[in-house]
Amino acid sequence: MEENRTLISTLSKEKNNIQSILSSLRSLEKIVEFPEMHLHKIKNEIKKIEMKLITNDLIEPIKEEIAIMNQQYKDQIPVWEEKSKRMFSEKLESVLLEAGFELRGDYTRLMVSVFTIELDLENLKGIIWYGNKQENVISCRLNPEDVAKKLTKAHEKIFQREYESDTFLSNLYNAWKTASAMSTSRDTTRIPISDVLKEYVYLIQPRKFYLNPSKTNFIGYERAFFSYDIYRLESRIIEGHELNLITATRSFTRKKADFLWVPTDLMGNGDYISHITFKEI
Repeated sequence: MEENRTLISTLSKEKNNIQSILSSLRSLEKIVEFPEMHLHKIKNEIKKIEMKLITNDLIEPIKEEIAIMNQQYKDQIPVWEEKSKRMFSEKLESVLLEAGFELRGDYTRLMVSVFTIELDLENLKGIIWYGNKQENVISCRLNPEDVAKKLTKAHEKIFQREYESDTFLSNLYNAWKTASAMSTSRDTTRIPISDVLKEYVYLIQPRKFYLNPSKTNFIGYERAFFSYDIYRLESRIIEGHELNLITATRSFTRKKADFLWVPTDLMGNGDYISHITFKEI
């Protein structure tokens, strides 16, 4: 009796595996008629078939035929992905234009002002970056309307903050002086930009934060804010000193903490800055 139960269990499992493979193949047959619209599902069905073939005891010629068919679908994915991104880019351009944004580049690098839009087909997400994938600003569902909505949010978040150029320069100068006084390197004038940013964040905190340094009393200040605020400085001269940004060498671009991307225009161009100094003039 025990042997019978084992046999029935094995046959039942095999039947379920075959039904699963059959269901995936039928699904693929339908959705590949419009693959650009169903890439996520196509990938899932291909993975399902691959897994079932590993655990299935089908005769080898049948398994081999299924594997070949599955691989044929898999080989088409890069072509379908490219077409899908092209189609999405065209729709996105129209939607962004209505929202007041000009889309530049192609599906490999979509740019709006200083923002890069990444199309993540694997996770059905749009990722909006500041700079060329420098700072992750916000993510959204992969549809043109949602991308436009989130891009508007990102634009407001970074570009439309209150800003007073002289006040920013003064705080930047004081942050540099504090970081310089704490520096243990030979050259205490060339200060890592991350150290200056840290001191700058301390400087802009309200009095209540120092009285009670809780999360609710803390004013956040992102790397993208710092980058854009440096870019939009009206003057770089203060108290007989001029701000100089030192371009990062290759050794300082290996870790994100060692450099900051600072735009040189609003068309996506910029420099990687590793150090800041204020030179006497």
